[in-house]
Amino acid sequence: FALLVAIFWSMNLSAVFPVVKVLMEKQSLPDYVDEEIALAEIEIENRSLKIEKIDQDIEEIEAEGGDADDTVELKKDRARQQSKLSRASRMALIMSWLKSNVIPWVPSDKFDMLAAILGLLLAATILKSICAFVQEVLVGSVVQLTVMGIRKDCFRKTLKLDYQTLSLNGTSDLMSRFTYDMSVLVQGLTLMGGKVIREPLKAAGCLACAFYVNWRLTLLSMLFAPLVAVAFYRIGKLLKVASKRLMESMSRLYKTLEETFDSAKIVIAYNGQRQHRAQFHHGNKEFYKKAMKLVQVDALTSPMTEILGLIAVLFALLPGAYLVLRETTSIWGITLSTYKMDMAQLSLLYVFLAGTMDPARKLSTTYAKLKRSMAAADRVFNLVDAKPLVREPADPKPAPWHSQSIEFRDVRFAYAHHAEDDAPRPPVLDNVHLTVKAGEMIVVVGENGSGKSTLVNLLPRYYDPDQGQVLIDGVDIR
Repeated sequence: FALLVAIFWSMNLSAVFPVVKVLMEKQSLPDYVDEEIALAEIEIENRSLKIEKIDQDIEEIEAEGGDADDTVELKKDRARQQSKLSRASRMALIMSWLKSNVIPWVPSDKFDMLAAILGLLLAATILKSICAFVQEVLVGSVVQLTVMGIRKDCFRKTLKLDYQTLSLNGTSDLMSRFTYDMSVLVQGLTLMGGKVIREPLKAAGCLACAFYVNWRLTLLSMLFAPLVAVAFYRIGKLLKVASKRLMESMSRLYKTLEETFDSAKIVIAYNGQRQHRAQFHHGNKEFYKKAMKLVQVDALTSPMTEILGLIAVLFALLPGAYLVLRETTSIWGITLSTYKMDMAQLSLLYVFLAGTMDPARKLSTTYAKLKRSMAAADRVFNLVDAKPLVREPADPKPAPWHSQSIEFRDVRFAYAHHAEDDAPRPPVLDNVHLTVKAGEMIVVVGENGSGKSTLVNLLPRYYDPDQGQVLIDGVDIR
């Protein structure tokens, strides 16, 4: 469907040629076709005579044993004449086919012909819109099914991860990945299946038509393409970094909300509303700063595309206008057209170039969303690919009912930290030795954060010690 949209887009733009012929040059399409056939036949005759003359000159030089360089130059000239002859033959063939199969259906009255062209333009636009609608619906269905599967995989993965890995980022970060990151991912996938496919095809179709009209002027307008590519590459890197930081800021904002709502009774009892408001204000302001950095980088893409696109069109506009107004095919001895262009052909070329720039402009507005989606995909699939910190044994065996003791032997443990953190966390438990006999009751006493709960959490393997062993009846629980 995207290919059909691109075809109808190019067809709509090509309607400029007959409209200009009728309105500006006041020439009917049958007259134009007859004129082109006559010009093509004259061109074929002239080129054939020149080729025949060149062949005679080559034979004379070879018979007389002349300079080989002269023969080479004549053969090059013959190749050029042959190329022009082939082009004239193709033009004659196309115009003859149009005269036999299309022109009989074209109204003879100029106004009726113009109305018919506009009617075809309307019909092509309707078909293009229908194809675009069907494409968007199909892409939307595929994207929603894909994200639903990714969401299921993420949830299945979280249920397989150990408590330490899950608590490393916290509930707020997981909720952010399941909600905010997923919504950004949906936007990116929708663009990938929609505009990212459709708009380049539209641009490619217009560019191919522009090359057909005049490949030299079209190539001249593409001199800035490498500069645009470099600029977008650099902006893309900035957008991805800014998008990732924005999502991390949203995770911290979720954390503040989670702590406030889950501890509402404590907040009210201890009159902690002001503290939580300040904490939320700080997170909200941080999110605003990160969002504005993303907005500023994103704002560069559209004006940059328009400016460079206008410069590219001007690089073809001025030479093309010179060729038409001066009725020539070259500038400063440089050939820019194989034939003398008229106003209709020049208008068609510029319309196709503008038709190439319009999809490029639309793509530039989606560039930031794509980079945000890539950053969201990194965060989502980092969760899917996460490795548990508490590893399952290669050959697990059922533990017998304990009857002797629980022993903590030379246990050392520190909570895991993020890879981007500067320094690891200090150990909560260090060189702990403790043996509890079966049936014995003990009390572990200590300050907040001294490791009491951590010690108990080692038993069900919520965490694994960094050093030492936890044994039940002399068997390591790992």
